[in-house]
Amino acid sequence: MTMDSDKKITFEMLSDKLVEFIKKDPTNGVIHFNIYALTNYDKMTPEAQKKADELQEMMIKYVDEAVSKLPESPLKRKTKRLSKGAKGKRLHADTHINFLESPVSSPPKLYVKVRKLFIEHLQTIMDFYQDILDGGTLSGVATFSKLSLLAACMDELLVAFHLSQRAMGGQAFSHLRTIYEAVDLIDLFNREPEAADLWTSGKPWQKVWDELSPGKVRQKLGKGAIFKDIYSLVSGMGAHPSFDMMRSRCRKAIELSEKGNPMILIKIGGSRSSKETVFSHFLLLLSIIMIMGMMIASFERRLNAEEAESAMTKCCMDYADLFDEYLNKPAKEAGMKIDGTAREVMEKLIKALFKEK
Repeated sequence: MTMDSDKKITFEMLSDKLVEFIKKDPTNGVIHFNIYALTNYDKMTPEAQKKADELQEMMIKYVDEAVSKLPESPLKRKTKRLSKGAKGKRLHADTHINFLESPVSSPPKLYVKVRKLFIEHLQTIMDFYQDILDGGTLSGVATFSKLSLLAACMDELLVAFHLSQRAMGGQAFSHLRTIYEAVDLIDLFNREPEAADLWTSGKPWQKVWDELSPGKVRQKLGKGAIFKDIYSLVSGMGAHPSFDMMRSRCRKAIELSEKGNPMILIKIGGSRSSKETVFSHFLLLLSIIMIMGMMIASFERRLNAEEAESAMTKCCMDYADLFDEYLNKPAKEAGMKIDGTAREVMEKLIKALFKEK
């Protein structure tokens, strides 16, 4: 049985609707009809859509001419916005909100592959976390601090994944940076449990920051330049309003303006083609490796050693294969010299992490 809501709007029905709006409001009836036509466009028959397009073009031309003669006022501004919306040139808040709430449409192969790996390895992290909690009573300030930071990391992973999949790589970087800071703190609390006392002391923020800022923590851990470079990358491209971050969302238009001037396009709503969006997917999986590794190092007695090594190995190899397929392979095909593979690097890492004791 076909419901009325499923019926297509015909040209005749559309014409009747126009008459109805004009009779109800002779002054603004055409504008209300235009809004109705835009809202219900997908429900129209092809003939009705064609007529609606023709009528809309005529109305837009008429409205633009009329608006140009109006004195400056809120009404003039609102009418101009309606005209822009009809031309598809208006920013719509609900469109961007729906974009973030809806499943990813026609995702690239990289997105699909990362999604599959992300779900698999995040589940492992969550299972390990539950195993740690189920292993008996836990106590101590450092232990509480590490567990709370691991929980925060999982939240940050979820948000970063959601943003990366929706082409908002720069925004994902902000959350990835929080993960790197949290992992470093966990590492520090493993080595210096008393540092957790300061972190949870409730002392003025500046006093804690002087000792436990991200830079100070990396220094205490003796981390090399590569970690600083990664941190600087995600900071400059996401967390801070730097020019590099702004430049990533700007493009120079091919065409000149009506006056012959260059035009700059400023993107709102993410960009699948940006290098930040691509990198954020790789950094997501790298973040999972860091979290899983720190979880194992912090609570190895509460985890099954064989399972932990197997999970960490698979996670590292999956990341390496992804890196080789989507970054190293295209680089080699483009003529760039690439020494070794990511898989070889990860194999060395695994051997170092799980060397015989």
